[in-house]
Amino acid sequence: AADRRVTRVVTMMHMLYHVPDPATAIAEAARVLRPDGKLLVATNGRRHLAEMNELWLPLLDRVGLRAPLADAGLVNPRVTADDARRFVAKHFEDPYVHWLRSSVIVTDAAPVILHAASTTAAQAAGKHRDELIGELSEAITSRIHRDGRFTITTEVAFLTATPS
Repeated sequence: AADRRVTRVVTMMHMLYHVPDPATAIAEAARVLRPDGKLLVATNGRRHLAEMNELWLPLLDRVGLRAPLADAGLVNPRVTADDARRFVAKHFEDPYVHWLRSSVIVTDAAPVILHAASTTAAQAAGKHRDELIGELSEAITSRIHRDGRFTITTEVAFLTATPS
């Protein structure tokens, strides 16, 4: 039988937490990659967008939305960097994790609010949606006025590996 492994590179950028079975997605990448191929996976770290969640999650708690939602925060926590490394290590040799940590400086709350408004929690908030988004906007705007900016941590794990 012909070798079906024809792909040189597979990228899985911030998607493992969206698929029903992340381990199967990684196994499929291993199946199609050539022996000299490369896998690149990106997923969020624990501190990704932490400052935004520190303002958002208490608002959700107040209206009773956080507990029933698995991804109530502004970052989907379903597949951590440790999870991704474990999945990759089953099918690939020596996965390497490179952390990219930085800060985003915000001087206008609008882009942050647009992100919050697009989340599962905002959609599930129903009659509380506008109130919650408004309170988040006020909190961020207040910090910008006080400090001249709102600083947001970004933390992303990039995993690279070659097939076993």
